[in-house]
Amino acid sequence: MILQIEFTWLVGLLIAFLCAVWAFGAVLVKQFDKRLDERFATQEIARTEAQEHWENRFSQIEKLARGTDREMLLMRGDLPNLYTRREDTIRNQSVLEARMDALMNEVKMLRIDGGK
Repeated sequence: MILQIEFTWLVGLLIAFLCAVWAFGAVLVKQFDKRLDERFATQEIARTEAQEHWENRFSQIEKLARGTDREMLLMRGDLPNLYTRREDTIRNQSVLEARMDALMNEVKMLRIDGGK
């Protein structure tokens, strides 16, 4: 049994095969393109949602920072009225100790004078 195929039939089969491969490739590329478009669309939606989330979060942080700055300024204004500085405390303590020493010296002098 001998199979004979004419050249024109062979060329026709080859062209048909190439057309089928090309059509399959085109369908495959369209599917890839469709999937990529869907993927990019979902990523864009996720990006916009994340951007809105972070913008809201940063605005909350800015409000908190402004409130903290305001509280710090108020506290800095109240500090001299509510608290004494270290130097003031040391000076007051030195004055008190000097007065107590002077009083102690007077008591000693009265003891000495009282004993005579």
